[in-house]
Amino acid sequence: NGTLDLSGTLPKSPVRPLRLALPRLPSGVSSVAYGSALPPALVVRPKASLVLVGTLAAHRVLAALEDPARPVAGHPRLELVVLRAADVAGLLSVLHAKLDSTGTVVLLASGSKVPLRPLQSALATRLLHAAGVRFVDQTPIQPPVATSPVLTTEPVVPAPPASIVPAYARVSQAPDGRVLALDAGGTPVGRAEYIGGTSPWSWLGKGGLDYALRELADAIGLRIGVAYLHPEVPGMLSTERREFNLGVVPDVDWRYIEPSQGHVIFDNPPAYVHPDREVAEIQSANQRVRGMHLLWYQAYPDWLLQGTWTADVLEQILVGHINGVVAHYRGRVGEWTVVNEFMPLASWHSDLLQQVLGPGYVDLAYQTAREADPAATLLYNSYDNETAAGAWTAVTHEIVRRLQGKGLLDGVGLQMHLDGANPPGKTDVIATMQSYGVPVYVTEFDVNLRNVTGTQDQRLAVQARIYEDMLDAALKSGVCASFTVYGIGDAVSWIETTPSYPFYSPIADPTPFDDNLRPKPAYFALRAVLKAKAGLT
Repeated sequence: NGTLDLSGTLPKSPVRPLRLALPRLPSGVSSVAYGSALPPALVVRPKASLVLVGTLAAHRVLAALEDPARPVAGHPRLELVVLRAADVAGLLSVLHAKLDSTGTVVLLASGSKVPLRPLQSALATRLLHAAGVRFVDQTPIQPPVATSPVLTTEPVVPAPPASIVPAYARVSQAPDGRVLALDAGGTPVGRAEYIGGTSPWSWLGKGGLDYALRELADAIGLRIGVAYLHPEVPGMLSTERREFNLGVVPDVDWRYIEPSQGHVIFDNPPAYVHPDREVAEIQSANQRVRGMHLLWYQAYPDWLLQGTWTADVLEQILVGHINGVVAHYRGRVGEWTVVNEFMPLASWHSDLLQQVLGPGYVDLAYQTAREADPAATLLYNSYDNETAAGAWTAVTHEIVRRLQGKGLLDGVGLQMHLDGANPPGKTDVIATMQSYGVPVYVTEFDVNLRNVTGTQDQRLAVQARIYEDMLDAALKSGVCASFTVYGIGDAVSWIETTPSYPFYSPIADPTPFDDNLRPKPAYFALRAVLKAKAGLT
């Protein structure tokens, strides 16, 4: 209901996005006068639409927001924002497009709706974020300061290096979202992969034209994880960065963090343990961080086991330990397995905390962790609890029920170290996952081939089917939040390097990558399941 003057918003230098609630603009007052007073945040709520109207001048794009749910003076709210054309150039290669909160694109020229496959929807989300618009609970929000674009074909993606892509004619974006280098005939000869962090883009040759596991997992809302076990192995870190969107730090066991009472070390303690360094590495790869384990009866420090403690003193020690570790990583470690493998004292093991404090020490541990970092996801973790008749399924159910009733538990971890000759059934696994009533996290997956006979190709085919079946079961359960393999590289697998483990074997070959970190049939089985879930062939 007033004069709208956009000329002042198009200087030669990049401009901050400008938000204008048009029905409230007084007559005769230009938008420039309101630029510094209005918050530069474009908020797109469900049922609203962000419309890229067209180009203006100096490579600027005028976008409009239609929001019928928040009318002003009886009219649908209309807000405008000016963006750099380069920031949104890759948005499905269409400037005149409307993106709504259901993941549907409306082409203004024809008015026809084009439903997006999951990966395309994830791509569109990333492109909008690149332009300064991001989704939060399916609601795009423009941050106060727009960041540089992170997924456009030009100019942000660096040119392919000749050492990786020897000859290419152009860089283009495929309909499914991949950024490809094409030769003169249009054949893909390389792909640009976005991970994030300080060096977000990397180019891959022909062998990397397909999606990494983490890209597919991102598209379907799954965390695909790996335990950071042997960073010293050449190619280990780069493979973990490329393939996974969750990293597990297995070196926060009490015996490592506090080798002598009161001597707490978070980096460069004895042996190979470097949790601070591992957390930083995982964060730099733009991966979520999980710490395991705060309490595990097999990882109590010697000074604790050899001491004589009253219940009050031991309780203070327990609380101090959990407080110290969780507070140290608050805001950096998003998930914790607080207690691992709780077993009643009648079983074969010995648990000092349970002997002195009783089974209630579990509840105390979760209460302490919750208070130390209320935002962290707290998990209970155990093994042989993925089937109804599992040795520790009933105990897991009891702990989950008790802790959930107190609001202290966010999910249950199933280790799933499987025997390739005797895998669980899919139907049983699905039903058991659903029976817990909380989100399920597959935390330490591998498949031991020591009892599988046949040629190596036949053994690997058996393993691939188990990987495929178990990931498919996890997804079909509807309750699985993440699927984590316990390290990669068969030669450095814990099963092949721990002779004291009852199921140790030098021919276990349990991971999805071989001795030289080359992907095995199990890897391709995982990728096939994720691609099918994402609606890709």
